[in-house]
Amino acid sequence: MQDLINEELIVPNMASKRGSVTHQYVINLSLTREQLESFYAGHVNQVWARDVRGVAIQFPLQALRPYVTHSGVKGRFKLKVTADHRLKSLESI
Repeated sequence: MQDLINEELIVPNMASKRGSVTHQYVINLSLTREQLESFYAGHVNQVWARDVRGVAIQFPLQALRPYVTHSGVKGRFKLKVTADHRLKSLESI
């Protein structure tokens, strides 16, 4: 899935407590309906991306479910990640 994602920027945050947001990633996604079929068939379950500075990020593809349309997923999203590298939130921006 790495080649299916266009990453735009990474913005570090100042929080450091366990479970609090430590990083925010803003990415542009453009996934076609056909590309998402791999997910629904059970072949893919993670999105891998690399930000403009080369930092790799990974998050569950299932987090995109609220944004899936008949044509796929397209848009700009903000991912918030906790200190222990867990996805805190994903929102369309």
